[in-house]
Amino acid sequence: MWDRSIQMENDFLSFLEILVYPMLFYLISSILFRNLSRKDLEDLDNYFYNRKILLMSALGAYFLYDQVASYDKNDIVYTIIGLVFSISGILVKNKRYFRVILICGIVIITAYLVQSIIFPLHSNFTTTDSSYTKVEHLTIFVSFIYGFVVAVYLKGWSYLIKDWKSIRYSWGHLIWTLFSFIILITVWWNSWIRGGYMEVKLINFQISLLPPLLLYMISLVIFPEKKHAKNIDLTEYFDSNRRSFLWLFLIYFVVNTLLSVFFKEMTFIGFTILFRVLAILVTITALIIRNRMFHKLLPYIAISIFIYYLVVIH
Repeated sequence: MWDRSIQMENDFLSFLEILVYPMLFYLISSILFRNLSRKDLEDLDNYFYNRKILLMSALGAYFLYDQVASYDKNDIVYTIIGLVFSISGILVKNKRYFRVILICGIVIITAYLVQSIIFPLHSNFTTTDSSYTKVEHLTIFVSFIYGFVVAVYLKGWSYLIKDWKSIRYSWGHLIWTLFSFIILITVWWNSWIRGGYMEVKLINFQISLLPPLLLYMISLVIFPEKKHAKNIDLTEYFDSNRRSFLWLFLIYFVVNTLLSVFFKEMTFIGFTILFRVLAILVTITALIIRNRMFHKLLPYIAISIFIYYLVVIH
């Protein structure tokens, strides 16, 4: 979309033409995810299969529209394969064969990503407006994700404050929410280092989305749902979700450490890599040790080390 950003200012129709893309993806996402209030849709496999014609039609509409509306025809093979994939999904009736088509789709999109690394596509249509760079364009999308994660924390805390009379609070739970929120803010503050790498290759941009997505999953685990926020013991709630919370944090620390190596951040972050390794070791230890007293002290230890890193080292 960055390649076509300068077209949007030419006339109103060009602006509307670009708007169709997010509208189509919104339609696809609304078909993919069921309404959580519906109790009769517990079987996601059947739910997905029963809506495959609608989903594949929407996906086919995207590929067809992209072929018609796109100024850059370099991706014509990708678009044609996408149309064939969508039409095949509509026509196939057997659920097993439909799964095979989905697996083939994953293989195709993976192959596309690999070829984009080896043979990057060069668009014939690039903006000449230096006031809006590609890094800024990509950063806007990443900012949406970080902003959404922040909204989860603000909503989570607001639920706990509004229903304070019916909630049994936990200092450990509160510290873990503050700890994970401060990490979220720190990651966003440091993310500018990766900005220059995001625009080089498509895969660089995609893997740079992993940290905020993992932090989003952490935010979902640490806060109870709104409908369950009343009459809840936060100590019991966190204990029941502690291993999921720790596993997600372990995956996050490992992924973020590997990305720091991939994006060659060692020159910029210095001693930060040591604290990331320490975080991995502490998280693994927490997953192994089941002592109740250890887990009561762990949030205090974790946030103390992190504050020391922020104030003294960072």
